[in-house]
Amino acid sequence: MNIGRLYEQYFNIVSRYVRFNIRNKVSEYGGLDILTDEQVNELFNYVLGILEILGTEQYEGYKKTTIHDRRVILHEIVTDEFYIYYKVSSPKKPFQLVLEIEKSIYKPPYMPIEVNKNGELKLTKDSMYIGPEYIILLAKTPDNYLATSSAKTNHYGMPVGASTKDKLHLPYRGSPVKILSETDARLYLANVGERASIELKDRGNSQDTHAHIYRELLSLDNPSNVDNLVDRTEVPYGKDSSLELIDSIFNASGIEIVYE
Repeated sequence: MNIGRLYEQYFNIVSRYVRFNIRNKVSEYGGLDILTDEQVNELFNYVLGILEILGTEQYEGYKKTTIHDRRVILHEIVTDEFYIYYKVSSPKKPFQLVLEIEKSIYKPPYMPIEVNKNGELKLTKDSMYIGPEYIILLAKTPDNYLATSSAKTNHYGMPVGASTKDKLHLPYRGSPVKILSETDARLYLANVGERASIELKDRGNSQDTHAHIYRELLSLDNPSNVDNLVDRTEVPYGKDSSLELIDSIFNASGIEIVYE
């Protein structure tokens, strides 16, 4: 549902268009097996051109390939797909790439599409692009990293928002769930009472509690059917990061917080 899907589809269309043109050229030359080195380099330079526009590291790697490597890559493009490895952290923004491609020889054709309507092939009234999209089904089972989200924390141990640099560092999303603010806490206290509110805040802010929850989820036979996930005799209250921070500040003044 995000706008990135539109860019993804556009780049996939470009990939298929490049592959379509290479396959036509290979067919025109009589087939993969009889391509001369000059023809291989001609087709491969066409591939390098789109990779250079996209600014992917794949371009630098492909430039250094031998003639044998280039034949292997062209074989993959013709018989399988033209795979483009585009990093999320690329310095070029997607909209800039689209504008560059639209002004280049790699601009995919924008035209009416032939569709099957009631058993009869007809052209659409409007011009359009058609391209594939990937769908990834996430099976969030309790025995892998996707079971629960573990928030990124600062050096005080408190959950903080993940930056763009953190996106690819871990196999799970490091964005924390919303921590109880003053307004939220007032509503929770008024409706479910202090014990439930404390429990929720401790689960979100205590490193010890968080680690305990992970161990339980990964070791239980039925992790989706648990009556009591946190054993408070084993993991007592009081390790909340915000409490520990205040406790450390108070200790410098000779004040100690005691849980009763």
